[in-house]
Amino acid sequence: MPSFQEQSAKLSIITQDLNAGTIDPITGQTSCVQPLIFPSTPSDCSWKLGTGTRGQTSTIFYMNNTRFFVGQEICSSQVLQSMVFQIFGPYCSDQDNSAINVRPLYKIDPSVKLEDLNICWDHTCNVVVLQPQYEPTSITVHTLQVSEYDAQVRPRPDYLVESTGDCEDCWRKVPGLGALDSGLWASSGTAEWNCGDSCVFYTLEEHLQNGQAVAPRALIGRYYRTGILAVNLTDSLQAQTLSWQPWNQRLQNQFLGIGICCIQAWCHPDCQPLNGHMVLFSYDSNQRQFSVLSDISYIVDQDTVRMGVEFSTVYSSNPQAYVYHQHTIYSFNLTVTGGVITGAKLVNQSPPSDQPLSSWGTGLSF
Repeated sequence: MPSFQEQSAKLSIITQDLNAGTIDPITGQTSCVQPLIFPSTPSDCSWKLGTGTRGQTSTIFYMNNTRFFVGQEICSSQVLQSMVFQIFGPYCSDQDNSAINVRPLYKIDPSVKLEDLNICWDHTCNVVVLQPQYEPTSITVHTLQVSEYDAQVRPRPDYLVESTGDCEDCWRKVPGLGALDSGLWASSGTAEWNCGDSCVFYTLEEHLQNGQAVAPRALIGRYYRTGILAVNLTDSLQAQTLSWQPWNQRLQNQFLGIGICCIQAWCHPDCQPLNGHMVLFSYDSNQRQFSVLSDISYIVDQDTVRMGVEFSTVYSSNPQAYVYHQHTIYSFNLTVTGGVITGAKLVNQSPPSDQPLSSWGTGLSF
């Protein structure tokens, strides 16, 4: 049997034409591609995948290669229902292309706009859903912990409540990125075997003055099991995506993301020569600080932001990051200093893949 390193070198993928499989980030070759079988629909209806970024409409339980993603049943241009789905694997050989039955895990309130949703894996066997409830003058963002075992929904304290009326000076959640760190996982002692009350769920908020958004935004983190504010950090890199590094001894609670440099007083100091450029950055949630790693303006488009940044295997002694652009995967070697990601160097550009991707993730195969 191949080693963990060899098995996990490939990334788990879901394609835009509703298949699942794996992709080699170095060669761009897909394998084990299998069609996804969704719940049956009337002839004039079809299932479509959510198009949000990582932590918005897709996430992965990397330890057993379980994928969670959002889909909508569309009938005559109308949304009939929205659902968080789950698939296991794929676990197959290249000769086995049998279909994968998609498991409905959680039915989303039909009034919810997918751009306002966030989903993240909780580091054990649950997916955490931030789901808004729209009221005439406010929005309450509920936190729901959904079990992948029995689909049990455990409500947690609300993530936030915000006014929707005109305001002279207020903050509101920004649609987009979502990410969950692993907290003090080893010492949590919870019956769920996750990081317990120390897990921080990250989103973005913007400052409104007289109804207009005023920079800078803030990276906000709340303990998802208690709703208590843990992090309020200036978004000095105008973050577009944020991806958690699967836990290992070298990199604990490290994130990678894509941001936009600027030169205002609140912008990151390393951005001075890169005004307006898209950059690859790291975020160290232990020290609550960003680092600019590389200028990637030449390989960023809407699909790049939607896919987010992916990591190599957790067991690799030479960690890498992957960025997706025009069906091509760009590989970066990461420099790690004192357990913190401090640099990134482009080392490979794959041939274009024949499968346009919808989402991806690092997943181990057993």
